[in-house]
Amino acid sequence: MRASLLLRSVAVAGVAAVAVGGGVVAPASAAPVITPRVINGDDGTAGDFGYLVSLLLAGRYQSGDAYDAQFCGGTLTTPTTVVTAAHCVVDEQSGAVRAPADILIGVGANLKSTSLRVVRVAQVTPNPGYTRRTAENDVARSEEHTSELQSPNCIS
Repeated sequence: MRASLLLRSVAVAGVAAVAVGGGVVAPASAAPVITPRVINGDDGTAGDFGYLVSLLLAGRYQSGDAYDAQFCGGTLTTPTTVVTAAHCVVDEQSGAVRAPADILIGVGANLKSTSLRVVRVAQVTPNPGYTRRTAENDVARSEEHTSELQSPNCIS
């Protein structure tokens, strides 16, 4: 009797879990859900962070503007190097790395400004340990064609 009651309780709990979860039960090995958030952050004003750059889709930029072409951001670490997330430069489905010709770097305080400088990318290198499924080692580097990528108000 006690075993039967326990079995019924487990069955009811399983049905309830499926009902609450929308009919989908994630396997134990599922990747954790990552929720990006900023804690105790402050809004910046245009120009405060001169080392931040925009990654732009070259095709969309040529037929529109930088605001519509932006797909990711990056950090200027040297006058010719930008560090960004690997998921920005690696196709989620195929794992292929975006061609440098498909990416432009926007440098300036405002994507809609006429003073925005746009620079071509020479090389894209995602971290060799990047794992799309878990987003582990989600970092990439891009090298630019010019040594004058540095923003005028960049922190040295």
